[in-house]
Amino acid sequence: MTEMSRRWKRLFIFNLRWRGAMIIALPVICLLTAIFMIATLRSQTNSARLQEQQTQNLLKAANELLVGLQRAEAEVRGFSVTQNEKFLNNYEQARTTIQEHCQQLQQLVQETSTQKAQVETIETLAQRQVKHLETTIEIGQQGTPTPQKAIAIDQQLLKNERQFQNLESAIAQFIQEQEQAQQQREAQVATWNNLTTQVQWIALFVGLGATGVAIYLFVSLDHQLAQYTDRIEESNSYLARMTR
Repeated sequence: MTEMSRRWKRLFIFNLRWRGAMIIALPVICLLTAIFMIATLRSQTNSARLQEQQTQNLLKAANELLVGLQRAEAEVRGFSVTQNEKFLNNYEQARTTIQEHCQQLQQLVQETSTQKAQVETIETLAQRQVKHLETTIEIGQQGTPTPQKAIAIDQQLLKNERQFQNLESAIAQFIQEQEQAQQQREAQVATWNNLTTQVQWIALFVGLGATGVAIYLFVSLDHQLAQYTDRIEESNSYLARMTR
């Protein structure tokens, strides 16, 4: 075998390995890249959805807390007017609901978020409101009705109303901020979904392109193999003629 033949053989083997590696590597690289990008986007989407769900739970708990406070206020007013013990039973149920929703809000908020400070303020105001309502009940249960007792109840009811307005304002502000955050998270989820869809389409086209390149390299490699085989056959024929 001449030096030229050896060089041509080494060059052919190098091209064979390079093209074979490219045929395998291109689709694999495209596939892995697409999987990584889609997984990252889906992770971001799932995170945004979890935050969205948490905001929905916060809104639900805050609204139910407000309803419970309104119900407690109404039941105490009813007892103050009628002295009917049924209103006290209803008030006890409302107070239990208030405590449950306060605890639920505390569990839902994150330790380092601004939501925690707002929830703590709401809980403090709610506990203060409950104390005012308890004071109203105690006044209503003291002795027989007298003008002084009626005045004391009216004054306490006014305090309750002012306290409830502060509490209602704090809850309304909290709900408004959470609704705005909810809208932002919904937009964020939609954005991540759109990006995921775009990446999937891009990955499809890039994968098709990589497949086309791999097919081209494979055809080119097959053509070179055919040429190499022909050269080997020519060399063998030449050697056979020379040895006769």
